Amino acid sequence: MSAKAQQPKERSLQANEKQKDTRMNNIIAAKAVSDVVRTSLGPRGMDKMIQNSKGKVLITNDGATILKQI
Repeated sequence: MSAKAQQPKERSLQANEKQKDTRMNNIIAAKAVSDVVRTSLGPRGMDKMIQNSKGKVLITNDGATILKQI
């Protein structure tokens, strides 16, 4: 094969790897968010203490509030 024919193939392999990495990072992030929110759900849901960048502390067990603050 010529060098010109290999360049597009290498670029597509690099793009494919980047897509896989991006997809994997999204899956890891989604699992992390679900782990945080999961423990606040149900009758035995735990409260979460969240501190914002200004130092204000918020205690909640509401999943929507937790997601807004993350």
